[in-house]
Amino acid sequence: MLLLRNKKNITNLDELIESYDQLYKGYLKDASAAAEAKFMLELIKPEKGKKLLDVSSGKGELTAIAKGMGLDAKGIEISNIALEIAKKTYPDCEFINANAEELPFPDNSFDYVSNLGSLEHYLNPEKGCEEMSRVLKHDGKAVILLPNSHDFLTFYSVLTTGIGPDDWQDYERFASRQEWHNFLEIHGFKVLKTDKFDRRFPKKPFSWFKFFYNLFVNYIPLNLSRVFIFVCEKKEIKKQ
Repeated sequence: MLLLRNKKNITNLDELIESYDQLYKGYLKDASAAAEAKFMLELIKPEKGKKLLDVSSGKGELTAIAKGMGLDAKGIEISNIALEIAKKTYPDCEFINANAEELPFPDNSFDYVSNLGSLEHYLNPEKGCEEMSRVLKHDGKAVILLPNSHDFLTFYSVLTTGIGPDDWQDYERFASRQEWHNFLEIHGFKVLKTDKFDRRFPKKPFSWFKFFYNLFVNYIPLNLSRVFIFVCEKKEIKKQ
């Protein structure tokens, strides 16, 4: 079951775009996804010259890293502010204004498809998932990062504040590892591998919680990790 947090009662695409334009003007503008992007790409071991579509490319980190690895990479994004940042930061990369739930590409167009923590923000994540599968080649790989509803830090938050999973964004879904796994497999993918990614806290300002968390972060079990990274392939549809 996917848990939805809708803080601003967002009901349509225009409201969602406005929300993320405002967020990219604020803290999302300074948030770094480079470490996650690099780790995600390393998991699929991409071949130079292959085509990659970074769906909901945000500020463009993953698209730029993929291009630097020799891939024919392009990103699509609905937030105008995010696109402005990406195009200014990475002028040699191609970024397109497009809705991830209606990808403007033919079937089987890309060798790789990536989605770095964005699918959970769609109005219709089922459609977004199916669209990524549609444009992925039959021998291609998709890599998708999604947030955990039952991560270690959420348990701590519930214990101390009574508040459940929250990444401080206006519109977002959370689920457990197996729930996300099932969701992906229902909507066009076969999951090949599941990995995790847990960020370390900055050492300053100091707190004992951050000290012990950083000390043991590498030992957090997969099912309690902050986010999951799913490596998938296109699910073959059986002919009737």
